[in-house]
Amino acid sequence: MQAALHLKTAIQVNEIHGAIVPGTRGANLSVLACATPSAHFTGRSGILDDLSSTSTTPGRQVVTIIGKGGSGKTQLALKLAEIHNGRFAHVLFVDASSTDSLRANFKKLADANGIANEVSDVLAFLAQLRAELLLILDNADDPKVDLGPFIPRSGNVKVVITSRNVEVVIHTSKSQYSLELPDLGLGEAVDLLLSRTGAGRTDINLADAQTLANTMGCLALAVTAAGAYIASSHCTIQKYIALLQKRRQDMLSRRGGQTLDGYYQGTVFSTFELSYSRLSPLAQQFLQICSFYHFADIPSIIFERAAVRFDKVDFPLVLRGEILPVPTMVEDTLVFLKNFLTEGSWEPLWFQDIIREILSVSLMSCSGPFLSFHPLIHQCVQDVVQDKPRVHATALQILAISGPLSDNLESYHLAQQLLPHVNHSYDPDMCSATLSCEFAYVWSLTGYHSKAAASKERQFVLCLNLLGPNDAHTLWVQNFLAELYKLNGEFDKAQDVLAQTLLHKIIPQFPEALGKRSRLFLGLKDTLGAVYLAGGKYAEAEGVLRDVVQQQMETYGELDNCTLDAMHGLALVRWELGNQETAVQMMDAVCRGRRQVLGQGHPDTRKSQDKLHDWRLTSNNRNEQSTPCKG
Repeated sequence: MQAALHLKTAIQVNEIHGAIVPGTRGANLSVLACATPSAHFTGRSGILDDLSSTSTTPGRQVVTIIGKGGSGKTQLALKLAEIHNGRFAHVLFVDASSTDSLRANFKKLADANGIANEVSDVLAFLAQLRAELLLILDNADDPKVDLGPFIPRSGNVKVVITSRNVEVVIHTSKSQYSLELPDLGLGEAVDLLLSRTGAGRTDINLADAQTLANTMGCLALAVTAAGAYIASSHCTIQKYIALLQKRRQDMLSRRGGQTLDGYYQGTVFSTFELSYSRLSPLAQQFLQICSFYHFADIPSIIFERAAVRFDKVDFPLVLRGEILPVPTMVEDTLVFLKNFLTEGSWEPLWFQDIIREILSVSLMSCSGPFLSFHPLIHQCVQDVVQDKPRVHATALQILAISGPLSDNLESYHLAQQLLPHVNHSYDPDMCSATLSCEFAYVWSLTGYHSKAAASKERQFVLCLNLLGPNDAHTLWVQNFLAELYKLNGEFDKAQDVLAQTLLHKIIPQFPEALGKRSRLFLGLKDTLGAVYLAGGKYAEAEGVLRDVVQQQMETYGELDNCTLDAMHGLALVRWELGNQETAVQMMDAVCRGRRQVLGQGHPDTRKSQDKLHDWRLTSNNRNEQSTPCKG
């Protein structure tokens, strides 16, 4: 009687998934019956087409679908099963979230078919069935769970694994069957949201849906949950956007009275918390620090540069008498970075262990040397930070100390990589004098001279008040500030800075105090020459800049960036004085030097090349006008 009931159930289930397939008669597989995908399933057609060969390729195939929590991995697996249900006698769905859940599911199958409870016995039973089966091992997120013993080796079973843990790709039968699931496309997310809300495809609804989908980062679960909330509360998409802006964590944590699609019960925030809770304290701290940077393309090299450089900086991290925004910010940063140092040397393996741990739960993604968050995960991490000022200060300290050290091409590329993170995390009230200095340098290298000057002004005020006007550190800052004003075309401000103390009080002391060929002295004279040039005092400018160029070349060489900067200024002066041929020759040398030192794309290189191009056009036009017409 029991066997007959099993047979009847098996036949009914097989009818659901297609024709009755001989080979499963007498086997009760319905205890692990697979649910259907959401009626609102949207898009993913290209991905489904790519995975379809798993159903048609003979023999055993294993597919892994990897992605962050809420990205739609399970729904994709269910949709794949639905599309190809006619090829399989049955689809088995197993909760793979833990070893216990795996064993419990396999025991269900064993008990229903009167076989021993050992996993190996169940796999042998499946192998003996003369039918094609699809086994979905869902939610295999825990890195501690070894899936190997639960994956059939027989040729009649196809396997799909969904997981946040990238390490499960080791089970994939072919490289093309390892899928890292991307977020929904914007069009797919809009379609899903409108389907969930039941809203019509009016221009207003489409525009609002695009805004909300972008805000959600096109994360499938977030879009689905938002649509369900909008539909159940009868609010508009615009109203939901406003609620999300005011009470983000609360909205992302809300769970409706009904489970989504009768299967998924997690909220966006609880899904994040499940992954976050599996991390070690150090990995959690790393994520929290990174959450204060821009969510995309965080250069992993900043941690190594900051750790190695921290004890070797040639300037004070804290000025005498300076009151830091967070009193422990320097010590906190050093304590964190020491987790990756041994006897002052960087330990890449220790650092990679933390990165691998975070990747294993898909809370970040890695592309070469860059780490990225999904925008919502980025926000969720910040929401769990308890002492935001302290973590923010550590993040700023690491970012600042990792910055470029010179004006070469490598430094320019590094500054470009740091720029979005400096812009995102910068808060003047959270910056010490040192941080203000380092961020000013990043902005200066990337051509944002106004931002650089504002940050340098803050540092100058601190130095002036704490160290005094004649301190060497104050003079360095003052000189750099005048130079930034010069680069930004604010020559009156540059002259004011010079006039405060440098022109009348410090210049006469430089040859004896710091040496006539010091960087500070030559930089000061270069700025003074630029001020003379801007004021139309060409003769005075030529005298100052000619001396600077000569001393720069003798001391630091022709390919030094400061030398090239002074040569650029001297060329401008000579053009104004009517020495066009000499000016063109000098600017041509500057262009060649800057291409070699800074690279073709650097703003300074482009500036010199543009000026040279204009001069050559002017010279050609003059030559054409002076050539007499024949005839």
